[in-house]
Amino acid sequence: MNPNFFDPLFASDLAREVRSEFESLLLYGIPPAEAAGAVFEQFGGILSDPDEGPVVFVAVAALQWREGDLQAVVRDAALELIAGGEALAAWGKRLTDVDTAARQRLLEDLANALKAAKVSE
Repeated sequence: MNPNFFDPLFASDLAREVRSEFESLLLYGIPPAEAAGAVFEQFGGILSDPDEGPVVFVAVAALQWREGDLQAVVRDAALELIAGGEALAAWGKRLTDVDTAARQRLLEDLANALKAAKVSE
């Protein structure tokens, strides 16, 4: 699967901010697992918010997948948010001009990619 396949997940300002922070850390040589930890620390105040937390978790999972260094805990959190509908609901509140069915398909594709990916602990 093309590493840019999940770029539409980063259409919201928050998701772009998460990606920017993660990618900046990678440029400094920080491994993806540590970059994720730093992102979660930076956005810690919103992780429990049902409108924002799922965006952060799903974005980090997609970024780690892209880098080929997916942590089990990040994968599991994203899969739970996708399966429970929280990811779709949070994304829907941020992007009103995108077809809900298309969003759902993209999240399902991400879930399948996460399930198939090799994970690190």
